[in-house]
Amino acid sequence: MNKRQTASTEDSGEAVKKQWARHGKNEKDSNPAMMPFSYAGLALGPNQIRLMKLKDGSDNTKIEFELHTKERGRAEYHALSYTWGSPVGDQEAICNGQSMMITTNLQLALSRLRKVQKDAYLWVDAVCIDQADPDEKSIQVRRMSEIYRDAAAVIVWLGEENDGTGLGIQLLSNLCRAFPSSNGDDIRSLYLDHSSLPTAEELDKAGQLDKLGIPSDTTSAPWQAAAKILDAAWFGRRWILQEVARSEKGFFRIGSHETTPEIILGGAYRILSLPELNHALDHNQRRNCIRVESIVQLLRMQQSSWLHESLADILLETANFESSDPRDRIFAILGCLDTTVPDHLVDYTKDLTEVLTSVAMCESERDTDEYFLSLLRGLCYVDKVSDTVPSWIPTWEFSSPAWLSLWDVVEADAVDVAQMEVSISVDRKRLQTRAIIFDRVATVSDPTFERDGLPMARDDPDTQERQFSRDYDEKCDWLVQCERIATGVADASLETFLRCYLFGVDLEEQDFDFVNAYQTYLRMGALKSAVQAGSGNLHPAHYRQRCRRLNVQPQLDMPGLDDAKDADADETIAVDEYSRAMSKVAYSWFETEQLSPRERYGRRFFASQNGRIGWAPQAVQAGDSLCVIFGFAVPFAIRKVKEEDKSGPGQYRLLGACYVHDHMVGEIFLDEELERSTIEII
Repeated sequence: MNKRQTASTEDSGEAVKKQWARHGKNEKDSNPAMMPFSYAGLALGPNQIRLMKLKDGSDNTKIEFELHTKERGRAEYHALSYTWGSPVGDQEAICNGQSMMITTNLQLALSRLRKVQKDAYLWVDAVCIDQADPDEKSIQVRRMSEIYRDAAAVIVWLGEENDGTGLGIQLLSNLCRAFPSSNGDDIRSLYLDHSSLPTAEELDKAGQLDKLGIPSDTTSAPWQAAAKILDAAWFGRRWILQEVARSEKGFFRIGSHETTPEIILGGAYRILSLPELNHALDHNQRRNCIRVESIVQLLRMQQSSWLHESLADILLETANFESSDPRDRIFAILGCLDTTVPDHLVDYTKDLTEVLTSVAMCESERDTDEYFLSLLRGLCYVDKVSDTVPSWIPTWEFSSPAWLSLWDVVEADAVDVAQMEVSISVDRKRLQTRAIIFDRVATVSDPTFERDGLPMARDDPDTQERQFSRDYDEKCDWLVQCERIATGVADASLETFLRCYLFGVDLEEQDFDFVNAYQTYLRMGALKSAVQAGSGNLHPAHYRQRCRRLNVQPQLDMPGLDDAKDADADETIAVDEYSRAMSKVAYSWFETEQLSPRERYGRRFFASQNGRIGWAPQAVQAGDSLCVIFGFAVPFAIRKVKEEDKSGPGQYRLLGACYVHDHMVGEIFLDEELERSTIEII
């Protein structure tokens, strides 16, 4: 054994003792004959993994297992996919006759599995990798996609069961049968052709929903049980993406229940696809269903390979998944790529800054067009900046789960690599480029209004209506704030503001009056607000007051409303009249929302000192500068850190890409009066 391995195993033993101390334990608290487990004697060769063999035991006995070193491909095994929970082990297990601390969730999983897997080998990351040895951990994590691919099956542990777990699994199964995939049952090819499927509402009206085993009452026990299943922390874990994607065969365990990915993932996918039913879930459960949608999309894409997907795109598409170690935002995704990943990328001896820098620099060879294009793409993925990471390097953290890169709205002729003048310092901390600083931000709106799109689960209709009205109120206030920034500070027309709101959509090409739809939407908000203020009745005075606040005229065709005099402030109008008026605008605003781009999310509306308007990163403040860099027409927001002097160019922090209305295809470069300069982004 070399010195490095000896030091590593000593550190491992000390780590276990420290874990005992954190939990108020020491060696005397366990079997006096047992010492803390050490990986000494179980060193891994170049093509080896460790495998666990569980020993049988009763419910009240400690978990006991043997740990063996095996050549990859020489032993059949199952791989466990689960959530660690606490990173610190608080349950004592017996490994090779020695004491090992494991997490509570792993202890629960192994307690169940030792009854059915006692003669089989298991691969469990927390045990089969020496987590205290960063070198070993780096090597084994690089192989994890192969470890899960080569497993006889992947066992997904969602947690312990409760009294209704069986009902929940049955409901998810019934949903899969009621709304079949047009591509067969395999979860890897799941596709719902909604044009050929009945809606849940149609089935309910025909009395078929309950006959199919899907209770129309979403507060019933089966729905509550299914919701509980979908509450599992496993769905939000980032590592599950490669664990599920790479597995050839798998099954789910919830306590003593065993079921298939087709039922758990397929059922969750269908709930998300059925708006008439998904209000049975709370916010976290529906967020998990959205994650399931990402998993299904990943599986579907792997059928045709992710070969042509860039790492940047995959990191953005999977931003909704979580990891306790920020470096795992990168490491957990690399196994999903079909391209060869350089070994140096997965390295737990590097800190987060080093890892992020390696990713930013790795996508192609230096001094090639592809290299410069990857740099440009990376700049477009900058959103949340960190004081510890150079601002031109994406952290892959975003201001909104719905955040999108502006790279996708870049015109093809907005990029001219031949014009780029970019260099990166030897220490990889500074990016120097030629640029034009053309404007400064004058004012910004509040962050884009966005509810997470989740229903108010299990609330009664009145509570849901009140929440909807509050959200509607807030959305209207935010829209008018943006409108006033555009029409007031920037002196833009309402039509120009609305085109900017839609990222340049030509309103004249639309088959409805977008301006009227927008103003009618605001009037609808005024009506809802007035009804809430009137405890269910509509007061004309409240309505007119709210319209003035929203900068619209009260022009809905409602008898007795628009021609009511101020003196008739106490006059009320029945809610059914109000509802009929609401229905007049519902469709036109729905059409409008379909045009509404997600690129707004996680950004702020702004006006510049020279009257430009657009969308800027959430971190932007009044006084920040707008620039374009040579070879790329998309503007960026930057913040000055240091003035230019004899020692070098001015230094800036990059805040992210901006949408500047009518300035996205190189218009800035045509203005020869604007100064060209060299800047340094740090």
